[in-house]
Order: sequence, then structure tokens, then C-alpha cells
Amino acid sequence: MLICALCAHQVREAGRLSPFWSVPDPCPHGFPPTWSATPYAGVVRELLPAYKDQGRTDLRELLGAWLGRALRAGVGLDDVVAERLSSGRCVYVVPAPSSPAARRARGRDPLRDLVLTASGADPVLPVIDALGYTRRVRDQAGLHSAERAHNLAGALRVRQRAADVLVGQVCVLADDVVTTGATLAESARALRSVGVAHVVAVTLAATPRTTGPRRGPAPGMNLFEE
Repeated sequence: MLICALCAHQVREAGRLSPFWSVPDPCPHGFPPTWSATPYAGVVRELLPAYKDQGRTDLRELLGAWLGRALRAGVGLDDVVAERLSSGRCVYVVPAPSSPAARRARGRDPLRDLVLTASGADPVLPVIDALGYTRRVRDQAGLHSAERAHNLAGALRVRQRAADVLVGQVCVLADDVVTTGATLAESARALRSVGVAHVVAVTLAATPRTTGPRRGPAPGMNLFEE
């Protein structure tokens, strides 16, 4: 992995951060309890786009390790997930879907690769490609929170083969960055619609529009429960 000395220092600093509770402001309906590894700022804003869109696949191990920190926090701090794992049952890790156009343009699915690195092939955290698009959506870049929510409303579905597996299960959604929360909220809605019992989420990074743990509900509380 080739990065400059300044970036290397910032990478070390980012690696020392503890995962934190992320809540977008405003928070969309149905947004799942979410943990993030690092703020989307500084060197992270440079490295993640380089990995996704500039061919820097050598960054996969570093970024995947950061996502793995958030994953370990999520499965350890959410009561439902922790109980499921302590009883010897698996928890499914579900990557947020990339659009077909994005996969074609990149020739790969960079988020899925990060999720596989983060999970470390742990047999109790199997990765399942459950989500797909029902229609074309606009590029989310440049859209504000209400526009993003409208753009994605009803746009995701659970593939039938995955739906058969996930009924009654517990899932951890995984994405690279949480911004307005629209993608995670829509992904959680799609999973709940096929009978997934409980959904939490983890992200590599969170933008400044998200807040920390003091402004969110306690870990283990599901935001969409009445």
C-alpha cells in the first residue's frame, strides 16, 4: 500500500478511534441502529474514493479492517445481535447494493470486497448478497436528505433466494459511508418486509451530518420499533 507520510500519520490516527454510534440529522424513518468506524473526513475522504473509483485495490485490507472494527462493535453492543451469537446462531451480514451501472463502470463491487474482508470469513457472520434494485435511481451525490429518501423509496428488494434464508433471522447491514441514512433506511425496510427479525448497520465512515452516541438512543434499541 503506497501512501504519503502525512496520510500515513492520519491513517494511524484514524485507526486509533473507537467505533461510534451514528444517527443522521434529520434521521429518516426506519433508520437502523448504526455504528461507524471513523468520521468521513481528512485522509478517509481521500482513500475511500481512491479505492472505489481510482483503482486503488491495494487499500482493500486497510479499509476492510476499519469496517471490521465497526462490525465488531455492532455485533458486540447490540443486545439482540449479541444474544443471537452467544446462543451459537449466525448473524447475516448484508452489503448495501451497488447499482448495476456502478458495477459495470468499476468492473467490480468494491463495497462487497470490503465487507468480505471485514467479516474475515467468520462462519457465524456469513455475507449474503440479499439486496437488489427494483428500478433505476438517480446518483445520490448532490441530493439533500429529502431528495435522497424520495429517490430510494421502494427502490430496493430482497432477492427471493435470500428471502427464503432470511425469514426470522438477524442481519447486519454494511455500507461504506452513512450520510443522510437513506440507503440504510431503505435497505432495512426491504429486509423487514420479508420477515427479517432485527436489523442493525455498520459503516466504515460517517459524514459530519451524523451525530454521536449522546444524541442517539441506547445501543440495542431499534429505531423503527413502536
